[in-house]
Order: sequence, then C-alpha cells, then structure tokens
Amino acid sequence: MFTICNKAMTVKISQSGDSFTAVCGKRRYLAEGAYYETATGERRMFSNFTPKIKESHDQKSIRFDYEWFVATVSLPGEEPELDFEIIGTETSDHIKAICWPGAIRREFSPSGATVLPIMQGMLLRDTEKKAYNIMEGQFYTREGTMPWWGQYDEDSAYFARVITPFDAQYRYCHDIGTATSVSIHWIPSLGSFRTSRRMQIRFFDTPCDYVVFARHYRALLEREGEIVTLKQKAEKNPTLERLIGSPVYNGPLIYYQIEPESSYYNHENKEKNTALVTFDKACDMIRAQKAKGVEKAYIHIDGWGLGGYDNLCPRVLPPCPKAGGTEGLRRVKETCRELDYLLAYHDQYRDFYYISPDFDPQKAVTHEGGSITSKEEIVWYGGKEAQLCAKEALAFVKRNYGQMQEEGICPDGAYLDVFSASDLDECFHEKHRMTREECAKARGACFDFIRENQMIVSSEEIMGCFVKHLDLVHHSPYIGWD
Repeated sequence: MFTICNKAMTVKISQSGDSFTAVCGKRRYLAEGAYYETATGERRMFSNFTPKIKESHDQKSIRFDYEWFVATVSLPGEEPELDFEIIGTETSDHIKAICWPGAIRREFSPSGATVLPIMQGMLLRDTEKKAYNIMEGQFYTREGTMPWWGQYDEDSAYFARVITPFDAQYRYCHDIGTATSVSIHWIPSLGSFRTSRRMQIRFFDTPCDYVVFARHYRALLEREGEIVTLKQKAEKNPTLERLIGSPVYNGPLIYYQIEPESSYYNHENKEKNTALVTFDKACDMIRAQKAKGVEKAYIHIDGWGLGGYDNLCPRVLPPCPKAGGTEGLRRVKETCRELDYLLAYHDQYRDFYYISPDFDPQKAVTHEGGSITSKEEIVWYGGKEAQLCAKEALAFVKRNYGQMQEEGICPDGAYLDVFSASDLDECFHEKHRMTREECAKARGACFDFIRENQMIVSSEEIMGCFVKHLDLVHHSPYIGWD
C-alpha cells in the first residue's frame, strides 16, 4: 500500500492503483473495482496489472504508469479533497472506457441517499423500492445536466465533481435493499484518450444533504468566475429587463408539413399531415390575450419559416408564403410592439434536412468512419436528416438574422431549438473536426450572437455548460420513469 496525507485526511492506495481508502475524521471511505473496457467490449481489471510507481517527495501524490495510460492520485491542499487525473498514451486508442477511480463502497442505510444530476435532479434513497440503473449517464445531457453527484447518510458524505466533463459519463446502479453504487467512466474524444481527464472528490465531516451539495457546487463556480446572473446578462442586453414578469405564451403553430419519410407522418389520414394558421390570424390570437387582461407577455411562435415547423432547416427565409410571407410576419411584429409584448421565434440549427436548399453533406456531422447518418434520421417533420456540424451553424445564424434585420422582421428573442437539450456532437470531418467541448463552445457562440444583437436567447431544456449563455429555457422536466 502507498500512503498520501494532509492535515484533513489520510489516503492509502493499493499497489496496482485499483483501490483506495480515505480516512477523514472518524469516517472511512473505500473505493475499488477500477477497470477499463476495450473496443471489443472486454473488461480488464486494474488489479491484474503491475504499473510503474512514482511517489512524490512531499507525500501528496502517487503516479501509476500503465502501458495504456497514466493515473495520478493527489491531495491538492490541506482540505479533505482528493484529485484524480488520467491521461492516455499513444497505445490507448483501442480503449473505449476507463472506470477509475472505482465506485465508493457504501453500506445500506435508512438515511442514505444519492444525489444525481438527472434533469432537474434526482434524489435516490437507499430505501427506494424500485431498481434503477443507467449505463451511460453522459454529462451535459438530460442524464447529467451538471458534472457532479453526491452520496450521504447519517455518518458520511462525499461530493464528486468532474472537472473535465465533456469526455465523461457516470454510471449508477440501485438494487432494492442495497446502497446505490456510482462510478465515473472516462470515454474517448475523437477516438483518443490523449488529453487529461480529471475529477475531484470532497469528503465531508458534517451532516449533508442535496442542498449542501448544490451550494458547494455553486460556490465552486462563483470562485471560478463561471456564474453569470440575470442582472449581468441584462446589462449586456436591456431587452431582458422586459422579460421579467412576462408569461411565456406559446402562440400559434403557423404552418407544418410532415414529410412522408417522417416517423410522424399519418398514412391513414393524410390530411392531418399539414395545417396552417395565417400571420393575420396569429395577430388576432395575440390581441385576444391582451383582451383577457394579459398586460405583459413573451410571444413564442413556431412554424413561421419557409418550410414551417421542423422543416427545411436551416433555411427559414422568406417567412412562410402560405401564411402571408414577409409582410404578414411584419404585421405580427408590429402587433406585438403595439401591445407591448415581446416576440420570439422558434428556430433550429442542428437538424439538417436533406430537402433543405442549404443541405450540404460536407457541412454535416461526420461520424468516425465517414458516415453522416443520424440516429434521428427520419424522426422529425422534415423527414430524412443529418446533423449540421455546430462549427458550421453560426454562419447560418448570422445569415438568417442579418436578413431579418434588413427586412424589419427581427424578433425580440430567439429560441434555438435542441442546442441545450441534445447530446453534444463529435465530428470527424477533416475540415471541421469537433470535440464535444468544441461543440459546446460553437453552440454557445450562436447563443451569444443572439444576445449581442439585443435579443433574448432561449432554448429547450438546460445543460450546465449553457447557463451563462441563456436567459431562459422553455421547460425542464423531472425524471418520469415507470
């Protein structure tokens, strides 16, 4: 065994680096079971290998050199915090996942609970009478909206923060009558493990719950300058001040045309595959809200573009001709201004429809191996699609909103659909290779362009990496498993 220590804790690490025991005050934590998975799905335990060892002179860190990666455990200061870092070598590209450190072992406790960042948050008690597990809880998706989790009972608590979350998943398992197990899984970035992957575990010697964890995480973000308040956002975009106190009115769906390839296409009642509300009719519907006494409102309209709802993206101009075109949409904007309402458009820069005049396979997300086939290839109204690479999206956003400005139909707000809800994409195209982290930055640049042009910026659900870019999201559901 190897030992590292500081004033707050003592950590003993096994010879193979697969497990550690941390003693903090009167509490003892054991993590074990580290392994990696090969591209063929074979699981290999760390305990089967004998790495080269390098100990620090100050007893603060231990480095384990394996053939495929280097793993380092360290105490960064005098707090009860333990850092983990793993970096792949040139021979690591055959690995598809690394679980290190292993899960912290816990005994069942009537007061025990696990806090998971699923949607608005999930509190999973040890006493839960249903079994739950998730094999790929990717961070910055609905399963991992923030890069942390925590566990506590009456005697112990720890908070795990993933410092490099874009290439990480957590996996958990809850069986009836047992304590929930949670572990980190590092995954490749563009097929490689050759960049640093880091996490930190904070141990607590005082009673904890999910509120303590949430406040601890916020304090970390504040310390790192990652918190941007609504007040700070309004300083850059005064339009946001008008949003406060305004209900979001999901106004009329102007037009939709479901393509035959879409999973939504109604083959039995084909007349249900299209519908139209003119812009003038939309004006009447908006005026009706004022007549009901709604003094302030944020009017959100869908299907206003050239092809209607979820169709022809990212080509949205000219506005839907069947609904009244540019002049009709201008009347909607003038009506909202007259009523002192805010107007926002539903917009979309990820679904990349084959029938769009803008479709270009060279601008699509390209998967490893060269395919552009999407998991959602025929799901949405527009039929067959790929995904537009996020590095290509900003050019279309600038083009569309520049033209709207010229036509006098630019809205007060823009809802960039799915950007804050869909998984972050990787792209292997040689001209616009993109990691998941770069995807987040590219989507964030689209949001920022909207704000820079004095529009309120919104999207679908929420991922932690987009909070500083967004003014609001339109829904944030709770988990609803049966």
